[in-house]
Amino acid sequence: MEPTLKDDIYLIGNFKRKINLEIIAGPFGQSAKMIVEIDGKPAIPGEPEHIGNFPQTSLGLDTKIHRKVVSIIATITDLSKDTNYTSLELIFTGGLTTKTYSLNKIVDEEGQSADYICFIEFFDPNRKS
Repeated sequence: MEPTLKDDIYLIGNFKRKINLEIIAGPFGQSAKMIVEIDGKPAIPGEPEHIGNFPQTSLGLDTKIHRKVVSIIATITDLSKDTNYTSLELIFTGGLTTKTYSLNKIVDEEGQSADYICFIEFFDPNRKS
């Protein structure tokens, strides 16, 4: 099964605000394993792999993360007997607006997994470099 891909930019400003990310791995009946990195380093220091939902975490100040990329590689396993639906929701706050990405995939049967790969670049449209 092909992974679900997301590649986008998240607009930030120059306000000295924290840019935050929260990841919700589907409704009840799904398990999640993910790697969340910003510029190749774990978003939560010392935690290269995260199990379950990713709590709201500061990725840095908007003044420091212009042109940096957060990468998310997640595997969501469907454990529900009722549905074969998997989903991943990324919630970014602190930028010019709050941005939510809702991704989903249907697997063929209970116990199967779906992979999600996301790259989000932080971009301040008023900065020259």
